[in-house]
Amino acid sequence: MNNQKTSFFGKIDWLTITLWLALCLIGLFNIRAAVFNPEMPNFFTLGTNYGKQSLYLVSAIILGVSILIIDAKFFSSASPIFYGITAVLLVIVLVVGRNVGGNQAWIDLGFFRLQPSEFAKLSTCLLLANFLSAQSNKAPTMQTLAMGAGIVLFPVFLVMLQPDTGSALAFFSLIFVFYREGYVNNELLIFGGLCILLFVLSLLVNPWILILILALLIGLVMWNYRKRRKYIINLSILFAA
Repeated sequence: MNNQKTSFFGKIDWLTITLWLALCLIGLFNIRAAVFNPEMPNFFTLGTNYGKQSLYLVSAIILGVSILIIDAKFFSSASPIFYGITAVLLVIVLVVGRNVGGNQAWIDLGFFRLQPSEFAKLSTCLLLANFLSAQSNKAPTMQTLAMGAGIVLFPVFLVMLQPDTGSALAFFSLIFVFYREGYVNNELLIFGGLCILLFVLSLLVNPWILILILALLIGLVMWNYRKRRKYIINLSILFAA
């Protein structure tokens, strides 16, 4: 967000907002068509799924406008506080959370259920952006990469204790942030992508079939790169994992 004194609507990407709003409305009307109740024809009735989704959409619009009004420096300075609060919530949910679908990821507040991992995604992005912004004038180093990775992996560890694999995997998309800032090269990006892919496959495929496929793929790659020792070492570590 630009902090210069420009008009409130001058720096808004209207195309993105229009596309987002169109997708939300399409989804909302599809929900209404699927679960329409003639006894509750009112669109904003909270007793229906589409009524609740309408409330969420209006709340999101209000929240979005509020974020645009607030100075961007506030989010930068408050990001450690947000991160700390969500980390505490991720610990609390392990103690008092409600188990839904095998995941203890919800805090039941009576009138609604709070999922801390969703807020943790936002707070992690804010803190990581603040941290990397402070390092923008310095050359990328392994120390900076390790600290940035720690910011991401700490909530991932807490989320996996729930366990909520889907939410945990979402954090790994932040590897593209490190790639954009020059902390991750192409080889490491591919290696990380393969690790995530293998993790997902390990949940879906028989382990012995997965090991056989890996052995064949690694054998082919080792043959192609047999003169490059670094690739052999990396692939051996990947296979062992």
